[in-house]
Order: sequence, then structure tokens, then C-alpha cells
Amino acid sequence: MKSKSILTAIFGFLLGCEAFAQSAMRIAAQEGDDRFFPLLTAVYGQMKISVSYEILPSLRALSAVNEGAYHAEVGRIREISEKYPNIRYSKEPLLNVELMALIANNSKNKLFKIEDLKGKRVGYVIGMSVAEYFVKNSSLDVFPVATHQQLAQMLESGRVDVALMGTAFRDSPVFKIGHAGLKIASFDVFHIVNKKHENLIPSFDAVLRQLKTNGQYEKLLPATAN
Repeated sequence: MKSKSILTAIFGFLLGCEAFAQSAMRIAAQEGDDRFFPLLTAVYGQMKISVSYEILPSLRALSAVNEGAYHAEVGRIREISEKYPNIRYSKEPLLNVELMALIANNSKNKLFKIEDLKGKRVGYVIGMSVAEYFVKNSSLDVFPVATHQQLAQMLESGRVDVALMGTAFRDSPVFKIGHAGLKIASFDVFHIVNKKHENLIPSFDAVLRQLKTNGQYEKLLPATAN
């Protein structure tokens, strides 16, 4: 019985590889996700699958994978899964991220606990799952924007008091305009695929774990430390 299960898994993986033999696996990404491209390219490369990337607005990227317009998306947190029934998650996380509340470098605001966000104007990027998950479960005065640059400009100009940003996006202009005033929560981020390609997940997980073990992970995804 066990050997039959193994053969079934191998057969499913081979079918998945065949599906991408003629064209690249199309991976949607959101702004700032390009730092993950070398890692994902290496993982899929060991699986003998070529990949291509396209950066889209954050919410659109996730919706496009759920609808099947793209085969996969770089990564998301599991907490959003109920809204997107057609996505499947890797079991091995890409990395762990923290959701930070940032205040402008010249601001006199102080944040010591989450309750200190009450009464503040809080900005975040639409579709950024770690931020949306937090604000959905709060009663804050929020200001959603479309891009990292817009959020940075709002923080710098004082149109928002606080900007929510995940540490997965350390190169975001928001981190240049502001500094971390408060760590809100920690999340594991997982690679996601459309359900039609979930047979690729076991192999993806195995390769990712191998890269973490042999030291290649840190070279392919530098500065993962928060």
C-alpha cells in the first residue's frame, strides 16, 4: 500500500512537470516580492520547471492565482485561506515575517502596545495579507493605499500617523521614511499555487527544506533576519 502511494505521488509530480515542459510556470508577485525570485527559481529549477514572474497589485496577484490566471503566487500567510478556496499552500514556510507598526522618523508619537494604535490614523497597502488580517480584526481608523510609495508619502507628509508593513519587505520605501515603533504579530509565509497544481507541493517542500539544510537558502534569500 505504501509503495502504491509513493508511485501515485511520483506519477502526479511527473504530470505536473510535463504540464510546464513547453511553457514557464507563471508566478504572480506583489511589490517587493522580487527578493524571493532567486529562491523560487532555484527550487523550481531543481524540479526541472522553468518559471516567469509578473509583479501585480497585491490584491490582484492573489486573486489571479485563485482564479487560475496564474499558476502560483510568491507567498502569503495561511490565515487568509478561507477567502480564496482555489489556492493551496506549501507546508514548508518560505520565511517568518513580523507585522510592524512604523512611525515617521520625525514623529513624536510613541507606541508601546497595540492599544496605543487607537485614535491613530493607520495606513496599509491593499492586499498585503499580514496587514489586512490584522486590521480586519481591529476597530482602527485605517487608510488603505495601492502602493508602498503611496504609503511612504502619506507617512512622511503626516496624512497617517502609523504605517503597517511586514518585514518581508525590508526594501520598501516605508522602512526608509519610518522606523519600527511596535511589533504587532509574527506569521509564517508559504508559497501558494492554484489547486490544479497542488501535486507539485511535496516536491517543492522537499527542495526548499534541502536548500535550508545545505546553506543555499541564506544565499538565495539574504537578510531574512528581522
